[in-house]
Amino acid sequence: MKRDHIRLGGMALQNGVLVHGPTSWGAAVRGRDGALHVASGKKPRFAESVDAPVLRGPLRLAEAFALLPVVRRALPQARFPFTRPPVVGSIIASSLVARALRRSTLSAGGREIAAGAVSLLPAALALRGSGLAEYHG
Repeated sequence: MKRDHIRLGGMALQNGVLVHGPTSWGAAVRGRDGALHVASGKKPRFAESVDAPVLRGPLRLAEAFALLPVVRRALPQARFPFTRPPVVGSIIASSLVARALRRSTLSAGGREIAAGAVSLLPAALALRGSGLAEYHG
């Protein structure tokens, strides 16, 4: 007998966690006063009727990004890690540096390795100096 597995995704927030499944999402955060705030709802869906894999993948990614404003409206206490000014600055800076590296005279492999390494910096900065890593166990 084959068991179906539920596919779950998620994101650690600065003050909680966001989990989403195929059709719904749920989030729990701790407010500044220590109170627990919880919200859930249906996910925005616009890729389910698309049969072409080449289109379905990008549309599913767009669904994940479309979920963020839905969560923000339903749970205004949620603090997304990428909204901190240092993280936003590092995203912009790493994008510019990665672009410059890809146009450099390094070998093709060297360009991609260097650009890939630089693109990890915003995630590392988001984890540094915050409670974000605590939600990853």
